[in-house]
Amino acid sequence: MADTQQPHSEPSDSDSFEESPLASISPEEITVAIFCALPLESVAVRYTLDEEFHCRPRYNPQTKYLFSYGRIGEHKVVLARPHQIGPVKAALCAAAVSHQFPSVRFALMVGIGAGIPGKRDIRLGDVAVGLPRENHPGVMEYDLGEEDGGTFVLKGVFNKPHPLLVSADGCLEEEEIMGRSPLRRILRSVTRKPGYGRPDAAASDVLYDPTFHHVNTGADCRGCEGSSERKVVARGVRDAKPKYPVVHRGLILSGGGVVKSPEHRDRLRRGYEDAICYEMEAAGIVDEIPCLVIRGICDYADTHKQDGWHRYAAAVAAAYCKAVLCKIDGPDEPEAAIEQSTGDAIGKCDFTMSRHHPQSGNLPGRLLPTSDVTSSSLCQDITRPRGLAHWFDM
Repeated sequence: MADTQQPHSEPSDSDSFEESPLASISPEEITVAIFCALPLESVAVRYTLDEEFHCRPRYNPQTKYLFSYGRIGEHKVVLARPHQIGPVKAALCAAAVSHQFPSVRFALMVGIGAGIPGKRDIRLGDVAVGLPRENHPGVMEYDLGEEDGGTFVLKGVFNKPHPLLVSADGCLEEEEIMGRSPLRRILRSVTRKPGYGRPDAAASDVLYDPTFHHVNTGADCRGCEGSSERKVVARGVRDAKPKYPVVHRGLILSGGGVVKSPEHRDRLRRGYEDAICYEMEAAGIVDEIPCLVIRGICDYADTHKQDGWHRYAAAVAAAYCKAVLCKIDGPDEPEAAIEQSTGDAIGKCDFTMSRHHPQSGNLPGRLLPTSDVTSSSLCQDITRPRGLAHWFDM
């Protein structure tokens, strides 16, 4: 398991800049899918790639998606983005990935989300990770449920993340406690990119009281700051390194709409006081592919939208995605590659045996196959166990 990352070279501003041709990989070599809903999210993930590839996925006459490809740690990944936001479009995209990349073992949903203030000290730029607990699988659909005894009970329950992803997150949590988390180092490589730096939290990370709504229709909160009715939730200063993101693990609520008022924010969680954030795509993916949902907090699901935090929040989520994958060993050689390697070995064996026919006198007769055994069948017997094909000088 390697946490190392290779530096990216900055693209030239020259009009004559041409990209170098990318190395090609087969669809069967890709074992991890990463889903993003917005371009700013997928760009953040691409900034974390150790290497980029070209790939031609399995032909599908109904295909509607183009993908990006790369390597994170020991994993070859496909980066997919639905045509539109929302769980339905995400589900269609996930189904396409499952069909065109048959070796994908698990997925990660990476992007921005709306934090839910409460018992947790959630701040803009923090990380939300959907992990299973006793009463939920890590992600639940907030707009699917039923009335039970006068209360609304959430029923939109999905599959849990792949155990390897959960275990990798546990390793990262241990390293956080020990002060050795790789998240900060990975994040620095993304925040150096134009537009992905961390905003000034002192000026823009303000949690308003639920009773105080946005003053005007503008994108910023300058009117709110100058209002005589301004109500702000008092929060203490974080510890010695307040600029670094905190990782919150637990329940993520997913649905088809943007939550943008404190009333909706508190109503839709319906008793799940430990819920971390809202997002819109995970509900369409987690039942198609075992998926770990990672979100960077960009606002507080209220009327005070914090658009200036979107790119940094995406960078934080992308950095944590890489940290998780770098904790997991890469897969063994794909079966298709093994079969190709074995086939090449058999071909060489055929050629070698034809050169050493008994008539040539170069090979003792006791080493030759009997008349009813072909050289190909003999080579197949020799190379059948996985890993023996490399005995041949290929």
